[in-house]
Amino acid sequence: MRDETKPMRILLCEDSLEGILTGVYEAYQSRYGHDNIKLYLAAREYELELFSEYHKVRPDAESSNKVLLSILEKIGDTARKNVVEAAYSAEPDKADVIYRYLIRGYAVGSRIVDYLSDPYVSRLFEICRRLWNEVHRWKEFLRFQIQENGLLTAVIEPKARVLTFLMPHFADRLPIENFIIYDKTHDQAGIHRKQQGWFLADRLGRDYPEYTALLETTTKEEAQMQDLWRIFFETIAVRERENARLQTQLLPKWYRDHMVEFHSNKE
Repeated sequence: MRDETKPMRILLCEDSLEGILTGVYEAYQSRYGHDNIKLYLAAREYELELFSEYHKVRPDAESSNKVLLSILEKIGDTARKNVVEAAYSAEPDKADVIYRYLIRGYAVGSRIVDYLSDPYVSRLFEICRRLWNEVHRWKEFLRFQIQENGLLTAVIEPKARVLTFLMPHFADRLPIENFIIYDKTHDQAGIHRKQQGWFLADRLGRDYPEYTALLETTTKEEAQMQDLWRIFFETIAVRERENARLQTQLLPKWYRDHMVEFHSNKE
């Protein structure tokens, strides 16, 4: 129950799994009362609330790992998986939803995944569903191009942090290829070396801007292949059956920035 004698305490978390779980850890450690605490994402816009105090949370790997371990031990692996997926989403309310979900999870254990009538449980499931919808679309719409040294490169601008879920998919299908998928939105790259697995690299554009520029370089041979693909795309289209509204529903326009078939030839 909300204690009206206390100001609402709002913890501002970094938009990352580690940042959000550190916020959860500090909320529990403060013993300030769950109804008197909210978790917001520091990087998002939010309206200042009267009679509230704001505290910035610094991400801490040890605190985050403690929370992950406690979720696994007290609530179960399904709940841990749900929390991790929600943290990678693009939803602005995810930090507080994860916090409320865990409050309930620690109270009832693994049964929490069946409490779909609870607004925070159902909201967390909706957040995860939206994440996977975006992941599945990028699996279909991502476009690689080949560089002179044989490296495959792709640039995407997703809303959510999808690389963690995309890289296993493409590594499984392209095991003998060297490839890089660069997430321009979050300045993160997924790097795969043939027969050696993959890893994620943060701040690639910030630390090596000249390298990220090369990822979008189009060779002469690649330009010719792209032209052929555009010709094929336009040739098989049946103009009389064109449905722009349906196409936009199935392929929203913000996915198309790096899709060859929706752009004219670049000089």
